[in-house]
Amino acid sequence: MRRAPKRIPAFKNMKLALGNLTPDLGLIQNTPSTRTGKSHHTWWLYKDTSPWAIFQIISIPDETLP
Repeated sequence: MRRAPKRIPAFKNMKLALGNLTPDLGLIQNTPSTRTGKSHHTWWLYKDTSPWAIFQIISIPDETLP
């Protein structure tokens, strides 16, 4: 994650957030890329949910990253 701003300039001023998705916020389906096979999930939110409320901005010290 700490290298993302160097590889993707749009991430330069963005922050990392952590949240725990639960079924009451919507449907989640594993939708991996057919081209690369990498992990990806699609999230369909239910009407009148507030998904931003479950996320908190976090920081990861450089010494904990590989």
